[in-house]
Amino acid sequence: MERYAHLFISFSLLFSFLNYSLFVDKSMASPFQLNHDQLNIMVNLSKSLSPYSMSEWNTSDPNPCLWERVTCSAGPSTVVTGLSLSYLGLSTGADVSDFFSILCRLDTLQYLDFSLNNIATIPDSFFSNCTGLSGLKSLDLSFNYFGGPVRNFSSFASLETLDLSHNLLEGAVGTQLSSLSKLKSLNLSSNLLMGTIPTFVIDGRRVAVFEELVLSYNQFTGTIP
Repeated sequence: MERYAHLFISFSLLFSFLNYSLFVDKSMASPFQLNHDQLNIMVNLSKSLSPYSMSEWNTSDPNPCLWERVTCSAGPSTVVTGLSLSYLGLSTGADVSDFFSILCRLDTLQYLDFSLNNIATIPDSFFSNCTGLSGLKSLDLSFNYFGGPVRNFSSFASLETLDLSHNLLEGAVGTQLSSLSKLKSLNLSSNLLMGTIPTFVIDGRRVAVFEELVLSYNQFTGTIP
């Protein structure tokens, strides 16, 4: 009888250990949750695009860090650092003003890919009053239908990569990008831009920083020193 009692205790201890191990493994595998503010921002972002998107953005999981197209940092304070929202099938008439207004509150965002959509306009407030994205390092707006002059990107002082290629941008490029002192990669190709090569691009100090500069398929004139 005593032998069976020992066996029962051993099995009980083993069962308890396995349960504990499973709990620990599960808790370690589960990503940290966003704080309340960022959770609300992400939910509202997905809602702002859902009426216009022809491609499904699966946001059914209660934790936005598990959504496709979303990158979160790991650590004691989990935040959203990247959004890859390319090829959502948005229409040229889509009203994305709410999306960009909400996006400006995501002050931890470092990478945004909004390429391969059909957006024709971005609200002025995104360029003039979006101080919340001052830490943004990479912005890809290529393959859309943005027209008019190149906008002023002075609110995005941390930008290292900017891709505005394959749009309908026109006119000269003056000082709109001159405040981007950290810029390493700039792609303005396949637009309707004209005039001389922007002076900020050929500045000696700036050339030393650049790793990639693409200006092809425009109507620039003059020579490159």
